[in-house]
Amino acid sequence: MAPLVEEDTEEFDRKILDESLFYATAENNRVLRMTIENDSKTAEVTVEDFPAFSVELPSISTYSGWLIPHMEIMEDSLFIFTPNKSGQIDTYVEGFRLEKWNMATGKRETSLDGIENQPIECSPNGTRCLYGYYLSTMIEMETGTKKEMILYAEETNF
Repeated sequence: MAPLVEEDTEEFDRKILDESLFYATAENNRVLRMTIENDSKTAEVTVEDFPAFSVELPSISTYSGWLIPHMEIMEDSLFIFTPNKSGQIDTYVEGFRLEKWNMATGKRETSLDGIENQPIECSPNGTRCLYGYYLSTMIEMETGTKKEMILYAEETNF
């Protein structure tokens, strides 16, 4: 855990934005922050520019910290792999849900349940996402269907 500090390099001014933070990232001109709640079983996700948007997720501890789920931040949407339950990474077998959050309205849609936490990259309109360590699977977000985009010889019986 560490504080998130904003520095003005012209005025040499420092402002603490968050006292105890375990993850922050910036994508598409949005700053996402994750903190662990006092019970250590819940992570809170907030996104700058959407002050009303705050999501609590089950947290998964790792040997030296916390699991950061794969996610993608779009214009007003957050695609995130949400753990189905809190736990420890070395014994966690509950799987993840791929969720799409509308940050302006707070509306949540679950596309897939029981999926692995792997990298994801979504189309600009958010209807399709590439998924997996090689981004070789396409997910149709509205239907929750997965389609392998790359087939290897041993998978096609050639």
